[in-house]
Amino acid sequence: MRLFAIVALAGFRAHKQVATKFIQMLDLFDNAFSAVTPKTDEEKEIAAAFKGTKEDMLKSFEDGLGVKTLETIGKEYDANFHEALYSMPDPEYEPGFICQQMQCGYVLGDILVRPAMVVVSE
Repeated sequence: MRLFAIVALAGFRAHKQVATKFIQMLDLFDNAFSAVTPKTDEEKEIAAAFKGTKEDMLKSFEDGLGVKTLETIGKEYDANFHEALYSMPDPEYEPGFICQQMQCGYVLGDILVRPAMVVVSE
């Protein structure tokens, strides 16, 4: 029984390591999207193709590894899954609810891989 637990833990750790590396790659896509504003039709087509590639990668990430993105906007702040960068008044949301997401968070099943970095309404 103990050997089974050790093997299962090792498998989970390897799974989490792969997920962490994959998340870093997804962050590169997000950084590129925020750094460039396509102006011409050709640039817009290229940006759309890259966004489609990112969406395909996310789907594979979820289907293959079981890692899912955390839904944040409009959700109540939970310190177990969110990292609040700051709070600000936002008439659209009640106090304690997330009004902006600065960086996506991910879970592997019920286990947090990376918290979402958020802004909380006050």
